Amino acid sequence: MAAGASSTASPLPAPRGGGAVVPRLPRAVLERFSLYLRELEALHARGVTTVSSQELGRTLGLTPAQVRKDLNAVGPLGARGVGYRVELVVGALRRAIGTDRTWTLALVGVGHLGSALVRHAGFREQGFYFTAIFDRLPELCGRSIDGLVVQHVDELVPTVRRLGIEIGIIAVPPEQAQPVAELLVAAGVKGILNFAPAALEVPPDVQVVNADLGFFLEQLTHHIVSMPRR
Repeated sequence: MAAGASSTASPLPAPRGGGAVVPRLPRAVLERFSLYLRELEALHARGVTTVSSQELGRTLGLTPAQVRKDLNAVGPLGARGVGYRVELVVGALRRAIGTDRTWTLALVGVGHLGSALVRHAGFREQGFYFTAIFDRLPELCGRSIDGLVVQHVDELVPTVRRLGIEIGIIAVPPEQAQPVAELLVAAGVKGILNFAPAALEVPPDVQVVNADLGFFLEQLTHHIVSMPRR
């Protein structure tokens, strides 16, 4: 693994607007791409300029062959005896994932979870910007969270349309999730990240990702209880 002359890496190219349509990735590959991107961005921040498939695989629990197969899907990025140029692979992965541009977000539900999401600076570093936030409770409307004023959900459709927001985030109780999803669809969003433990019905051209924290905790508890006892 080679490091640059300086311990401080130069900034990676900022995400930019507009991009060519990329092939849809299988879910398993997309998840690995996100893992590669996180690790490579961390390496770049430390001033590392090249990395081998063996090093990436060892860090992420993958075989070198799997790493090479995955990265070959986004182009001939490696060189025998040299490895992968970190900055080059980061750019290719961002294009494949869709984060080589900036995205604007609308959040519905500014309770504890929603407020924490808006304040999380890591989203901005990845090119995701909260542009509008909404709630149905009158006592929350008009408050400011990280510089954004909470609007009543009745203002969602015209506001999201006016701002051209493409991604909506739902952080409301489960019984409110479907009506909120319908408002987001009516406003023209093309992707919804759903934190409510409820199945959403949306048109085929709208993508939904469910972030059910209880589901992930159940996966974790299963792995714990199924581990050999020491």
